[in-house]
Amino acid sequence: MSRGAGRLRYRITLSSYGQTRGPKGEVLIVFTYLDSVFAQYRPVSGRELVAGGEIQGEQYVEFMIRYRDDIGVSDQIEFQCQKYDIQSTSLFGIGNEYLKVIGKLRDAR
Repeated sequence: MSRGAGRLRYRITLSSYGQTRGPKGEVLIVFTYLDSVFAQYRPVSGRELVAGGEIQGEQYVEFMIRYRDDIGVSDQIEFQCQKYDIQSTSLFGIGNEYLKVIGKLRDAR
């Protein structure tokens, strides 16, 4: 499958995980803006299950971006006003010019 630059037509925002201290000394988790890049988007899988009397859903998607070495599994992606936790990254393409990123839709609750 060809992954030419023309297929990277969606704009996503990459955010880096970090921690800081709040005014009372508590640890706060923060995501800092890293970059806005073009990506290819493809839904991978989804499922729903009942746990604790509630319906819970999971949705996994694949983003293909140009290679970069500053993102990992602790970071997140924002795409179309939804946040995805990065589950895995892997090199792709001839000469490893692309990075395949699998993300899980973050629960909005």
